[in-house]
Amino acid sequence: MGILMFEDKTFANLSDLDILTLHLSRFNTILLKDVVVQSTLNVVISEARSSLFRRNTKNILPLLGCFAALDQLSCYYDIQSQLPKNYTDGILASLYSFTNPRINLKDIDTLYALRNGLVHNASLVCVHNKKWYCFRYSKESDQIVVYPETEWDGKLSSLSIDKITLINPEKLLKTTEECISIAKDLLDAKRLSIRKRFTSQQIKAQFLMPILRDHESD
Repeated sequence: MGILMFEDKTFANLSDLDILTLHLSRFNTILLKDVVVQSTLNVVISEARSSLFRRNTKNILPLLGCFAALDQLSCYYDIQSQLPKNYTDGILASLYSFTNPRINLKDIDTLYALRNGLVHNASLVCVHNKKWYCFRYSKESDQIVVYPETEWDGKLSSLSIDKITLINPEKLLKTTEECISIAKDLLDAKRLSIRKRFTSQQIKAQFLMPILRDHESD
């Protein structure tokens, strides 16, 4: 989404609020006085969206992009929301905090299992909380997750089509984009805060990419 003009600020002098605003910005490019900035949150979602509709990149990269974005969002929390035990980190926290209507815990656990399988070794067979999953993709469902008729016990000899868990990548991407929008809306409403183990300077260093501007062409 276009260019955000922030030209009265230099990268070194960004305030805490500026850093969060740029990180969650919906703009592809942000112009500061001395640099052009891109948020890796925006970059990874743009690339996930682009790769989802290309035959050679649609299977793994879009989901990795979504999960990377959700992991990034977990550095924030809604000051008016209390996270349940065991849902305070990573995509577990983001999916609980920034979905509306909120995704149920079963779906959050399932997406976390898929995230771990893809991130660790690009596997669609995963186990989480002693529950086994064999994932496949389907764009036909209205839901992000469609569960099998029979739970799989993890034994390859018993695996059959009625034990496959289906994931809709387009729905996951849409949900991830909505999570980012909700986080930005909470920031605007002064309801978003940074978790204690993070700082604004960490967010700036890890997730904002500055490139020197070529003033000779101005």
